[in-house]
Parts: sequence; structure tokens; C-alpha cells
Amino acid sequence: MRPKRLRRIEMKRCFLPMEPSFGRDGFIVGFWDKVFGGLRWLSVFSLVRKLIPRRARSYWFVDAWVLSNFISAMVVWAMFSAFPFWLAWVCIGYGILRVLEIVVYQVNVLLFDPIRARRNKKPYAVRGYRRLLLLSLHNYAEVALWFACFYRHAGNLGHCRACAKTAVEFLYFSLATISTVGYGDIHPLDDNSRVLAIAEMGIGLFMGLIILARIVSCLPNAPSLEERDE
Repeated sequence: MRPKRLRRIEMKRCFLPMEPSFGRDGFIVGFWDKVFGGLRWLSVFSLVRKLIPRRARSYWFVDAWVLSNFISAMVVWAMFSAFPFWLAWVCIGYGILRVLEIVVYQVNVLLFDPIRARRNKKPYAVRGYRRLLLLSLHNYAEVALWFACFYRHAGNLGHCRACAKTAVEFLYFSLATISTVGYGDIHPLDDNSRVLAIAEMGIGLFMGLIILARIVSCLPNAPSLEERDE
């Protein structure tokens, strides 16, 4: 015969709410955590990182990867018209993978990496907010360059006089779209361009808010002269 106190404790445990299978953060957080956790393994970065030695997988490798891809996007944008048909498609395919990789990385760092670290009972910390800000700015500019190539390859842009033809015009429209400025002097003329513009606006709004928050976090908290006088 068990004591009454133990029986009461067991009865209370029976009525306690069960923790959902996706964790205490709820179903929607757990669902997208699994989605973006799987998408991060589809990136070229993950494949390249597996091919290099473990001791070389450091912060400098990530910095070199971001900087080299940014320079590559600039080269592709500047020389895209001189590429043969097959090489243009290869660059477009790689650009699509890079844009997806950047979005997945930013979402994971912002939302899900701290949850995964807490779940595995590991400390979570970034190398530095200034470094994270600079990497985000490089990613932001790279996305704009890749979308300029997308518009040039598959889109149809124009204005009141003629269609956009030069690399500068496509980059101008891409920057106006990703920053959600939208001057209107150059605009999409078909559905392919409109779909690209919708995707770029969504990515630009998301990354713009992230960059703004990181800029605020990097502002120095220097004491003012008025506080010293007090």
C-alpha cells in the first residue's frame, strides 16, 4: 500500500499537460526548424566543407567563402553578355543555389541555431556582431548581383522608351527592387520578371531588417558629456 502523499503526486502527474513532440517552442517553430535544418545541407558550402580537412573548417574559411562568392558574382554580372549559352545557364544555376544558401543561412542564424544549441545543451555564441554585419552586407550585395543576372537572362525589363539592355540597367533595377525603393522608371514587362521581382523584394525586406538590427547592435554605447556632468 503506497502512502497517500505518493498517490496524490502520481495523480497530479497524470493531469499535467504533455510536451508536444516538436518541443516547448510549439509546432510551427519545430516544423520550420526541421525544414531549414534540412535545407542547409543542400548548399554548395556544406559540400565544400566536407571535402576540406576538419582543421581548416574555421571562421577564416567562412569569411573567404563569402568574399570569394561576392567577387564571383561581380565578375559574372560584368561579363554575363560575353558568356556562351551553356556557361550562362551554369552561372544562373549556381546563382540560384547561392541565393537559397544565403537565405537559409540567415534564417538559421537568426531563428533556429540558438534553439538547436539549447536542445543539445551546448552554449551558443557568434564570433562577433561586427563580423556578422559585414558578412550580411556582402550577402546582401551578392543577392542583388545575382538577381541582376537573373533579370538579364530570363527577365524582360523596360521603360517608356525601350527595353533594358545594359548590365548597369539590370543592376540598377535589382538594387531598386531589393531595397524596396522602386523608382518605377524601369519595370517588369512579363510574368517571369514579375516573379523574380516578388522574390527579390521578399528577400530584400527580410535581409534589410536583419542588417538594420545588426547595425543598431554594433553602435557604440559611449557615455555622454551630460551624464558626466551629473
